[in-house]
Amino acid sequence: MGESEKLVKTLFEEAKKRQPAIIFIDEIDAVGSSREGLGGGSSNESISRLKTELLLKVQDVLDMKDTGIIVIGATNRPTDLDPALRRRFQKRIYIPLPDENARKQLFRVNLEGVEVDVTHENIDEFAKLTNQYSGADIGIIIRDALMKPVREAMNSDYFKTTNDGTIVPCSRNEKNSKKMNMLDIKQPEKLKIAKVTAKDIYDSIKSVKPSTNPSEILSFIEFTQNYGESDNPVEEEHEEIENQYKRKKDDNIYVQEIGTATVQKPKRKKYL
Repeated sequence: MGESEKLVKTLFEEAKKRQPAIIFIDEIDAVGSSREGLGGGSSNESISRLKTELLLKVQDVLDMKDTGIIVIGATNRPTDLDPALRRRFQKRIYIPLPDENARKQLFRVNLEGVEVDVTHENIDEFAKLTNQYSGADIGIIIRDALMKPVREAMNSDYFKTTNDGTIVPCSRNEKNSKKMNMLDIKQPEKLKIAKVTAKDIYDSIKSVKPSTNPSEILSFIEFTQNYGESDNPVEEEHEEIENQYKRKKDDNIYVQEIGTATVQKPKRKKYL
């Protein structure tokens, strides 16, 4: 038995000793993808042994009476899972992208503890502009926006000292401005970076694109219709995403036509 298989065995043995217990396997497709197409190399043989051990241990949990162990796997590639592993997970739950209300909360959470010049109305607008963005995408937007005032200070050639003794970047024409860069400031603790503004976040939304595309989401919905379950009406979501995907395809065709000098008015608004 290899080291990886021993670790899987030890994990499940520890869970049995410490139950009730939850075993959470993130990116389970990395070890649980379909065995079809695997060659005979040593690397693939090792993965195959690891997968076999995982299948056996999950089955052991299923066979236990009054078990206090729950095994949870997470993946964004459900169609790649080995059917034998998929069958052992009795519930296959689709967690969709955050809706508008959830996105509002995600913006609030990511901005918590940050000095910002943002209103509730701004957050409502951010949520509307980020349809099809994941929670991770929204985190990237905020991190990008947080860096904008920092970049402004790093690129500034002029700074001034305010009445409260802090040092802030400024323009050349401002009163008491001094030509220097950020590295010239002898007391860096006095440097004050500007607040993150709504404009900073709007600009980041424009530059940061969603990490998922309509075809991927369609595949998740179709997988759920075939094998899974969801608290959300996947049929309605399927229709909405499919329409968006068609609009995007139409826009691609329109762009190609422009490239060949066959310019026509687009029938639909550009997909964002």
